[in-house]
Order: sequence, then C-alpha cells, then structure tokens
Amino acid sequence: MLKSRGTIYAMQTTAVCSSLVWWWILLVTCPGLPSGRPDDSPLHDPPTDQDEDVLASTVSGSLRGRTERVTDSRTQVYMFLGVPYARPPLGELRFHAPLPHPPWTGVRNATQHGAHCVQDIPKGQRFYHSIPLFMPHDRISEDCLFLDVYTPTMDASARLAVLFFIHGGGLFSGGGAQYDGRALAAMGNIVVVIINYRLGVLGFSGIGGQWNVGFLDQISALRWVQHNIHAFGGDPGRVTIAGQSAGGLSVGLLVLSPLTDGLFRRAISQSGAATTLPTNMNRDQTVNRFVLLSGMCRHLSPPETLECLRNASIEDFVKVRPLTAWNQPVVDGSFLPDQPRTLLKNGPAKNIEYLMGVTNHELGHIVAQDSSWHFNTFEKDRDQMRTTISLGYGNYFQCFKWGVDLKKFISDPLLDLYMAEQDPLMQVLGDIIMTAPTVNTARYRTDTPVYLYEFQHRPSWHHGKPGHVKADHGDELLFVFGAPFFDWPRDPADPAWRVNFTEGERVLSRKILTYWTNFVKTGDPNRGDTEPTSTFDLETWPSYSHEDQEYLQLDLDMSTDHRLKEEKVKRINDMLMCSNSSASSSGLDRTWTITTLCLLMLFLYYDGFL
Repeated sequence: MLKSRGTIYAMQTTAVCSSLVWWWILLVTCPGLPSGRPDDSPLHDPPTDQDEDVLASTVSGSLRGRTERVTDSRTQVYMFLGVPYARPPLGELRFHAPLPHPPWTGVRNATQHGAHCVQDIPKGQRFYHSIPLFMPHDRISEDCLFLDVYTPTMDASARLAVLFFIHGGGLFSGGGAQYDGRALAAMGNIVVVIINYRLGVLGFSGIGGQWNVGFLDQISALRWVQHNIHAFGGDPGRVTIAGQSAGGLSVGLLVLSPLTDGLFRRAISQSGAATTLPTNMNRDQTVNRFVLLSGMCRHLSPPETLECLRNASIEDFVKVRPLTAWNQPVVDGSFLPDQPRTLLKNGPAKNIEYLMGVTNHELGHIVAQDSSWHFNTFEKDRDQMRTTISLGYGNYFQCFKWGVDLKKFISDPLLDLYMAEQDPLMQVLGDIIMTAPTVNTARYRTDTPVYLYEFQHRPSWHHGKPGHVKADHGDELLFVFGAPFFDWPRDPADPAWRVNFTEGERVLSRKILTYWTNFVKTGDPNRGDTEPTSTFDLETWPSYSHEDQEYLQLDLDMSTDHRLKEEKVKRINDMLMCSNSSASSSGLDRTWTITTLCLLMLFLYYDGFL
C-alpha cells in the first residue's frame, strides 16, 4: 500500500529529529586500555614484588596504593586508584559545585577503581564492540569524584611532569577507569592523573542554579593536583591537561576559563575543541524542559520540583536520554565569561603551549554502525543533507533563530567538496564538529607554540569496519596510551578482544607516546628532558603558523603537510557565519512546524506514548 504524503513527511521528520541528539552519542565511544606490560621504559626504583602495598600522604590523609611490575620486571608503576578529590555530591550537594574533601583518619585503600559517575552503562556498551574498550567494573554512583594516579617513582624530589587526562563521552558517559596510564608513566617517565567528573543532568543541566558543574569538578581535580602531586613524584608547575572528544572540548574550555589561571602549563586536545559543542548564553527554562521531557517531578511548584529532583533516585536520572537541552556548556559569567568563539578571538591570552588534532575520518564507523540512526549515513541527496545539517546542527550557526532558513547557507560548493566520498554526510558533519573547531583554534592561538596533527592510520584490528573507513573517532587513543605494548587478547573467548597489533603499529605507538610525553615535559613534541625518551629518529613536528599552517600526519610513515582541509574549513566557517547569502524568514512556517513536531514527538517518546 502506498503511504500518504503526510505519513512520508512524518517519517522524514522523525529522521531529522534523531539528528538533534546523535552527536551526543558520537562522543560516547572513547577507547580504554586493558591490563598489560609496556616495554622500553626507564628504571626509577629497584623492582619490588607485584602488587606490593605502597603509602602516600595527601593533604586529606594517607593512601594505600599498589605497584605493578612492567617491562619484563625492569620497571614498576605505583598506582593509586579511586582517590577522592572532592566531597561526595550527595543529598543537598546534588547539582552543587564541588567542595573540598574532608580529611580522614587512618589509611584509605586506593588499590581499586572508584565508581563511574551516573550514566547508562548498558546503553553505552552497545557501541564498545567496535573498539577494544575496557571497563573494569559497571558500578555507578553519585559518590564518583575520584581520580587515579600512575607514577614511576614515589620520590618527591623527582619533580616529574604531569599529564592530567579528561575522558570523553559526550559529557554524559565514560569514566577515568577506562584508561590505563601505566604505559605512559613507565615509558614516558611522567606522572599520569586520570579523573572522573559528573555527567549528564547531574553535571551540566543547571538545575539548582549552578551551571557547568562537571567542568567545575575538573577544576577541583586540578586543584587537588596542585596540592598533592608532589607526594607522587610530580611537579605542580609542569601540569599538562589533556582529553579526547568531550575531554578535548573540556580542555579547550579550561584553557579559556579565568578560573584555571595557574593550574596548568600546557594543553592537549584530541578530536575536540572549545567550539566542538554549541554554548548557550543562558537556560532559564532548564528545569521546566527537563521535567517535560523526563516525566520526573511533574505538577509541583518550583520549590517542590527542585526538592523532588534533589531526592530522586539515580535510576531515574539514568533513564533520561541525553538531549541538547542540558548537555551543553553555558556562558555563566564565571567559568565562561563569554562565548568560546569570542574568547578565542578577543580574550586575554594565556601563555599555554597547545597540541591538538583530529582523525581523518571522525565519523567513519563508530556512530554510523549504530542501528538507531534514522538518517542514511551514505546520504548523497543534497536537499536531505541540507535538512539534516540545518535542523540537527542549527545551533552551530551564528545566525540561528526561529524564522531563519539555515539551508540557504549550505552552499553547493561546500557539498561539492564531499560528494566524491562514500559517506559525504558523515564526512561534512565530522568536519563541522571536529576539524573546523580544531583548525580555528590553532589559527587563533599562534601567539604561543601550537602543534597540529591529523591521525591517519586505520588500526589493523578494525576487521569489522567497512573498507572505506579510515582513522575513526578515538583510534589514536590506543596508540597514545601504548596499547600495542599490553598483553592481548584479554579474553580469548571474546572476539571483540582478538586484537593483534603489527610491528609497524608498535613503532607508531612508541613514536606517538614519545611525542606526547615530550610535549608534556617541555612544550615541544620534538624534545624531551634530560631522560632519554627513544632510541629512534622522530619526524620533526613543525609548529603551526599563520604563514605555513604546517601539521604532522600521524601514520606508519610520518610526514608533514600544510593547511589541513583548508577549503573545507573555509566554506564551513562561511556557512556557520551565515555569509553565503542574506538570511530571510521565508522558511519560518516550515522550520517552526518541524521543530515543534520534533519536540512533541520526543516528549511522547520519553513519556512512553511512542
């Protein structure tokens, strides 16, 4: 039976609606590392027995950690896991900015990872089959403000550089325990700190009147590092913040925030920048929208609603699907005094060296493989591509407001640049969300050293990915964290863990790890400190400049190039600045109708009617 025009329109509208939330899922898939043994690391302390207890003193109290021998018993790493850096945000402290953790008596056990922050782990795990992601447990709790420390020495006089890593996950998923910092610590001779922070509604909704709480958690962890990292052999004056995907976004915003002055010296953003997500000026109706779409705490007065939300179970929050209504940074006048784009152009300059980059197929498979996407990832129909971009990503446009037909700014010359690709829609979206913000940030920050890269290697274990997929979102992480030097497979019975890295990939990982740790130590990926960091020659990584705009191509064969996706980035910037043609209100009725219907359908879906 033929479908009516109205039915077809409704189906198309549903597909467009799905794109409002898809890029939150995009940022979910952040690879972690299983246990293993890296090699080639410098020796710090005499070897001790595996898992021997070791003590550390922090300003809050004593910790008991453990050691694990690595590199064929030549080097050990001291591990302190599940270390609290702020007071548990429970009860009245839900939605509240983090507070210092009170002191404890005795010795606190720090030999196991703490709980993940509140999230829907089973739903997140459906994406993990495309990458060898390791989560050591599935516990979630509001008492989750923990960090993990990996260090090659407990000598306080060592004054090693510190890498402070922020996990990705779209600001609604992921955890520090996904990542194993032992290879970086042992092979790079640095201290590695990996953190949790509040996610989703509990971290970024603004409920209770406090905005950007998850970012404030990150700042609280950085302050903990300033006060305590010397006890783990680290130098509080040589801290580099780093992160991938939503973690890269976090790094970009922390660089811009006036609240972070003096807390770090360098920054690394991988597949994420300050403008990767749109930033809201305010969200006065946050609570009303949340109540409408979540179904929680209805028909109550405003004070009763807030009290209800403070006392709701974490299971209620787990059920809430991530939406753009409460998972975006907010210009709050404190953490963010203005829009990130404005701060990048005109804000006070910080003397912070920056390393940043992207993969060459950001939306290659991890998002596209999920069956929940309703739009065709191989879509080549220009009108449908314009509809998806303008409605799903309209708040990226600087002229975004009701009544403006944003499709007018998506030019044929822009789409022409992508039509030869097998998946042009995903390619242009990846460049809008990842590549253009990264390149723009590099251009704005050439007053201090900036190093730009594009990761181009398709890992050899990506057997389940289509042949056209190149380096996907997150692929570089396993090389940064030294995965080829860990024991594989972790579970021989599980096909997802049958990973075999080639000798060429081991060399690639060793080079990338050296670039990263050199940068952490000196601000220059080409130069380490007094400790030898490698026994091979590295391709010289030129700093980025307005004139040459050089960047490094990270692949089995390293090389440099100029002007990363220059024409694509230019036309994307033109589109987002609405400079292709003059805007008009001719599309008001249709845009308003689609948006209203979209919100109504989402409400009915989350309320159980669809």
